[in-house]
Order: sequence, then structure tokens, then C-alpha cells
Amino acid sequence: MVGRLAPGFLGTGASRWSRVVALVLVMLVVPGARSSAAHPLHTTLTELTYDPSSRTVSILLRVFADDFAAAVQSRGPALAADVMPPDSAMLRYVSERLTLTVGGVGRATMRWCGSRRDGAALFLCLRATIPTSLAGARLGNTLLSEKFADQVNIVQANVDGRRRTLLFTPRDGAKALQ
Repeated sequence: MVGRLAPGFLGTGASRWSRVVALVLVMLVVPGARSSAAHPLHTTLTELTYDPSSRTVSILLRVFADDFAAAVQSRGPALAADVMPPDSAMLRYVSERLTLTVGGVGRATMRWCGSRRDGAALFLCLRATIPTSLAGARLGNTLLSEKFADQVNIVQANVDGRRRTLLFTPRDGAKALQ
């Protein structure tokens, strides 16, 4: 269980979303901050980085393994609780719900580059090659939104040396990446 945040942790002028994002980040980053049996928050954290020299978008996605496996498995044969779905099923699910659309090109095709489980967390790696720049690109993230009405998906994007954080809830559509 996470203790109370220190008074003034985010300052008195911090918005509600700032507080939610900070709490979600603490829950995602601090090992043991949340019990694997209880899910007080339904969150994902995505780090998106663009390398203009290779025109490659790299995505590292952190999800809670049990929530993610349940979402992927609901589309196929049931597996034991501690067994993760095959890579192909995980890629298919993520590709449908984490979308990158580049103006004039359309939707980017994601390639699988692996996964790693660390306790309750599952890290997924994906890449996409973009034939043009990311100018005008839009990102959508509805991961796990079909399972949880309170789902919050955070994307930290690093594009052209600028860092931007996008926050997605089940009601949100795609958002400008830059």
C-alpha cells in the first residue's frame, strides 16, 4: 500500500490530472507499491521515442501482467492464470489499441521486439519504421479500456528532442503527438 504523499508534493497549484499522473507514476515505478491481488488503479505507461536518422519509433510499454493477460485472453482460448499469451496475440492486441497515424502515410505497422516480466509488471517492446517525419502524427491509446472504466494510459513521448506527456482515458480519441 502506498503511504500518503508529503504535503506540497505537487504544490498547492497542481491540477487534479497532475496529481493523478504523479500517483500513477509512483504506482508504476515503485516496486511493491501495489499488491498483485488488488488493483486500485488501472494504468499503463508507454515510453515512445523517435529516432529521425533511422525513422524508427521505439515503444516500451509497461502494463500490469494480470490485467493485460486477461484482456488478451478474452479474445482467444483461456490459459492458466500464470501463463502469458503468445507474442503474436499480444502484438495483435497492442496493434489494435495503440495506434500511430502519420499524415499522408496512414497507420504505422508495429513490429514485436520482445517482452519481459518483472513481478506484477510486464514490459513490451514494439518498433515501427516511419517513411516520413512524425509531423502531424496522431497517437491513440485505448489499451485495457474495454476492461476497465477507470483505465488511465500515460504516454511519455520523446520526439525531435521534445518531451511530451499524453494522458488517455476510455473516452479519449487520438491526440497530436507533437
